[in-house]
Amino acid sequence: MVGPRWGLVAAAAVALLPSLGADPAPYATPYARLVGKSKIELARSMHGGAMLHRDAPKASASCRRVGLSLDGQTIRDQNRSILIMVQTMTASKSNLCEGSRADWRDGMAQCLHLLTGLRVVAHNDDGTCADCGTFRRTACDEGGRPPALVVVLGGGEDKRMRFHCTNTYCGATGAPFVSTAGNSPPHDYLGGCDVYVLNRQGERILGDRYVDPAAKPPTRIAWLPILNPHAEIRGIYERSLLYTVGTPLEETVLPDVHRPRTVVRTPDWEYQKRTVEPAFRRHPSHTPIEIIRDDALPKPVLLPPKEQALYDDVARTAAAPRPRTLIYIGSYRPTKGQLEFLRKLDPRALGPFSLEFYGLRQPDLGDDWTAIVAEAESPRLRGKVRLHDSRVSHEIMMQAMTRASGLIHYSSGDRNPRVLYEALYFGLPVFVSVQSMPYIGLQCQPFVTLTDANATSAQLNADVRHFVKYLGDSEKYKAIVAETNVTGDVSLGGGEKHWHRKIHNAQDAIRKFVEEELDEHAVYANFCERFGLCAPQGLVRDPRTPWVHHGKCRRALRRFENWKHEPWGPAMDIKRAMGISKSVNCTLGYGSVCKEPCYRRNAREYKQLAPRQWWQSRYHAPGDPDNRHRDRAIASAALD
Repeated sequence: MVGPRWGLVAAAAVALLPSLGADPAPYATPYARLVGKSKIELARSMHGGAMLHRDAPKASASCRRVGLSLDGQTIRDQNRSILIMVQTMTASKSNLCEGSRADWRDGMAQCLHLLTGLRVVAHNDDGTCADCGTFRRTACDEGGRPPALVVVLGGGEDKRMRFHCTNTYCGATGAPFVSTAGNSPPHDYLGGCDVYVLNRQGERILGDRYVDPAAKPPTRIAWLPILNPHAEIRGIYERSLLYTVGTPLEETVLPDVHRPRTVVRTPDWEYQKRTVEPAFRRHPSHTPIEIIRDDALPKPVLLPPKEQALYDDVARTAAAPRPRTLIYIGSYRPTKGQLEFLRKLDPRALGPFSLEFYGLRQPDLGDDWTAIVAEAESPRLRGKVRLHDSRVSHEIMMQAMTRASGLIHYSSGDRNPRVLYEALYFGLPVFVSVQSMPYIGLQCQPFVTLTDANATSAQLNADVRHFVKYLGDSEKYKAIVAETNVTGDVSLGGGEKHWHRKIHNAQDAIRKFVEEELDEHAVYANFCERFGLCAPQGLVRDPRTPWVHHGKCRRALRRFENWKHEPWGPAMDIKRAMGISKSVNCTLGYGSVCKEPCYRRNAREYKQLAPRQWWQSRYHAPGDPDNRHRDRAIASAALD
């Protein structure tokens, strides 16, 4: 049932907001401000001109053709395509599908073409398009046919976006409200929203030009927003249901999800699942958006020929001892964590290992270089730390990885960074903060040590000792094997306490993981299957970590949830729309929304929620094996 009164009230609220076609200044970056250009101008000047065509791409994905699902076969017969829409890219980066990149974004684009045989077109953020099969520029035109799949990369914090959301909070309902990346509902809001997104040129994406819910099969949408883990807008992406519609924001009407008095005590999460989601599904022209959070997807690395040679050499020398050096790679900005790591570090926790830092100084952006130098040269750390601040080529950086024992990444806020995967490709165990949003499946591996950038110095040093002990055990194993020629794991122990501990070669364990779990064919074939284009791949999944082949992960998995660590209240206009009261005399009941009692109630009830994980796709047919086990999978999906 459609509620017209909600549309009228929302239209009045929208009139007070800036236009969707406003100046693209929100895309301005510190670097752009330094050179006096917007990101769009930088993109045009750096990679928006005539494309330098290559005879072959810089790095090629190794994906192979797989069988298509019934929907995939229909889409192929309809000659429909896949769109990769790049929303935000560092201005100095080159475009996708033009043969000049070697990262997971280009790997995804190449693999979707190789897996399905469908035409894949990258809509780059400078307004140009490229064919991911030929690596040549092409027209940004779908030929009048709706795309089969739209994959949106980035853009999650663009302040020009609008979220038109249901007002369902803490047992009450009201007129819909409009949220933006700087104007968010409270941290515990659970609802449904229509999303209005613009590209850098001010043109709307995910509108009727790119999405046709009436198509058979309908267009699927996957969005990787690539968010700052501390951003408040992250709450909407990960806790609410997102949709897109073809109508302009000023004309849209949300489904009527008014909560009658009889169900006021229904928990918000249950009301979202049983009322809000079915209402959006029944409402015409709404297409669901599947959000893929940063830690839900591994990022396979495409290797150019020279780096591929290094990768092969690492396999041949896996039994050789590694220098006792831990490397830390990242620009010397506060969020990268070098200064905080050094300040908390007890050098005794490093044992025989030393630290080597690689990065670039950015004094105009307020880097920590001076303070880092002071810490490194202090008597406490003297002789343990070496700093590099000059730019080196990517190949030299990879060579440095082959000569180290482990990688440190103690960032206070990152987005599942590529450096973690480069380290694994070149045989390095990883010490990483949970705030870096590493792929959740890494936590199951013995060569990954997870720490918390908000923890105490004592906890950090305990984690460092655990990491260093693992590195030392790996070198012990290599020495034992060299002397005795044993194969398999080795047990250390004995004595009065009769303890035993199995050890192994870290480089061998990492190589096995990389070849099984970070292979781009396996990762993107799984991705293709989850969105209903490729036939089932027969992969065995832990419901919490979809790429664990050999049984379930026995560790308690940890994810950084900013709404638990630093909860926030609603923006003022949303607070008024929700009718939230801060009065100490406020009592929860029909039509009354009390701030602190609502927080406590929602926190208590949310513990019962088993959220649908992104790999439990909405697009599977009733006979799909995943659907037969979905209830059990959802029940076990809530993470510790």
